[in-house]
Amino acid sequence: MDSEFGYDYWYQPTHNVLISSEWGCPTAFGKGFDPKDITAGKYGTHINVYSWSERRLLQRINLGLEGIMPLEIRFLHDPLATEGFVGCALYANIFR
Repeated sequence: MDSEFGYDYWYQPTHNVLISSEWGCPTAFGKGFDPKDITAGKYGTHINVYSWSERRLLQRINLGLEGIMPLEIRFLHDPLATEGFVGCALYANIFR
């Protein structure tokens, strides 16, 4: 299991996880936005959960078409919280 793209990350040592988002392929956003790059699979739709101590990918969470271009990801400010937020650029959606 691999992640396709990488962008932002946030780690939560209390839960031994690092979460990362998948914005897109540099060849897509480097030349400016082109909607054709979405259907070509050049933008991500997943957030990825890694084991902090083992440095391995544990899970990929597919946000679907409403979650294209996930960007900044943050846990809640409570260090014991097991949830967070990710903002997705294409449709300006926020997932919790």
